[in-house]
Amino acid sequence: MSHTAHTTPEQMEEHYESPEQMRSKARRIAQMIRSSNHCVFFTGAGVSTSTGIPDFRGPQGVWTLAAKGEQRTERAVDTLAALPSLTHMAMVTLIREGRLKFVISQNCDGLHRRSGIPSDKIAELHGNTNIERCTNPSCKKEYFRDYHVRRAHGVFEHETGAHCRLCGAPLVDTIVNFGENLPTSALEAGFRHAGQADLLIALGSSLTVTPAADMPREVGRRRRHDLVICNKQITPLDNLASLRVFGNCDDLMRGVMEELGLPIHPWRLHRHVIVHHDAAQGRCSVQGCDEDGVPASIFESVEYGAEGGTARRTREPFEFVCFHDETARVRLTFFGHYGEPPLDLPRYSLREPLATATYDLVYSPEARSWDVTQRPERDNLPLLPPVGAAPLARPSASGDVARRPAVAPLDPPGMFAVEPKRDCPHVARLAAVQPEIEMRPCEVCGDNRENWICLLCNRVFCSRYVNEHMLQHYQENTEHCIGGSFSDLSFWCFACDSYIEAPELAPLKVAMEIAKFGEPSAQSMLRIRSG
Repeated sequence: MSHTAHTTPEQMEEHYESPEQMRSKARRIAQMIRSSNHCVFFTGAGVSTSTGIPDFRGPQGVWTLAAKGEQRTERAVDTLAALPSLTHMAMVTLIREGRLKFVISQNCDGLHRRSGIPSDKIAELHGNTNIERCTNPSCKKEYFRDYHVRRAHGVFEHETGAHCRLCGAPLVDTIVNFGENLPTSALEAGFRHAGQADLLIALGSSLTVTPAADMPREVGRRRRHDLVICNKQITPLDNLASLRVFGNCDDLMRGVMEELGLPIHPWRLHRHVIVHHDAAQGRCSVQGCDEDGVPASIFESVEYGAEGGTARRTREPFEFVCFHDETARVRLTFFGHYGEPPLDLPRYSLREPLATATYDLVYSPEARSWDVTQRPERDNLPLLPPVGAAPLARPSASGDVARRPAVAPLDPPGMFAVEPKRDCPHVARLAAVQPEIEMRPCEVCGDNRENWICLLCNRVFCSRYVNEHMLQHYQENTEHCIGGSFSDLSFWCFACDSYIEAPELAPLKVAMEIAKFGEPSAQSMLRIRSG
């Protein structure tokens, strides 16, 4: 948080190599990569800043500005709409060429996985804003979503309201907040590969947060092993580095790839969809997957039809009653973060009693068009069975649109988050007002993502991760210091710089749940009844 921001001029100052120095150091790093048997990359927020996502401790960093009480002067890009950077795509090439064995990342923006890095080649130490995980210890299935998965009812919870398609257990988000333990599997994988590394290249990280920073430190302390650090600001591990580079990650990686003679391919959005129909059961299923076969929520809606009519679903599982026509059609509508248009899959025959087709979809953001390829039958991805599936969508002439259900309250054990302040003196100000909770766009910029409501005046603004209008509102009206987040339904006091909890907030929590989900959670109602 803001207390972790750089405070001295020496920490804050940014340094840059001359073009000649950058070329020379890129040449040295390329030689190190050629000679390495186990090269590992360690990444921080600096690998994503060129995409428009802010870092944390730079001059426009999230914690830097929060510590100063200032607002951002540069527009931030939502992580869902950000395109992977040149550095992200360079890593994808290095992995495919066998030069890069593993990536350890402190980022949770999802760009590494979206760029094409396989899940078994990366440890995301701080989680991923797009991934849910099954809470069943014997399952632990992961699910990719094309939206921010955090929907918790409070700062102590990670529940998302979804359930595992394999075992039916609750799903939780994978985000790691301040004060939480890092996920054991990612931590163990990170230390294991750091222990094997003869070359670790740290890109865009302040290397101040432990235990993550202990991984590059371990490599730097070993003899005959190389630690390379590229960051614009000084780091506490600079004295352990075999080579220190000051500058932008993209500039360095462009030079490294040129020296290696390897291309950096433009980013393409890769999607995969499975269409399965069972004539005997009269059922058709449509399911998205990512490149690793992990189930992916990538469709805003799916439309299924034939001559007999059309059915449309707006929530998973996308299952339909089969028609008795010769052929069927499937139209996919995406969330549109990159301007993706709807896609009509090739018509397929309903004559076969049981058939499965897997389609590989490649989207070009420049051309705004899809390329579609059907896999050979032997390469089909498996379709997950529905657990507690909703009734099938039946065709009608006008189309059948399903209503999104309210999220059920969950209470997964062992999950905890930042300790909230329970004695905030500013909560007393709420006694003089009557909050009216309603979800609306930010009244300044019209953005609908991650918005906050000021509980002192009922005005709605976007978060510091969008355009910071809620923070700006507080800075202009310091009496209006308490806000409620429609993203995770938590409460924050800007004056205390902390999450807060208080009995007075319980009715407001219920009102926010009703505004977001259509009904309060049983957990909130229980808290109110128990006083």
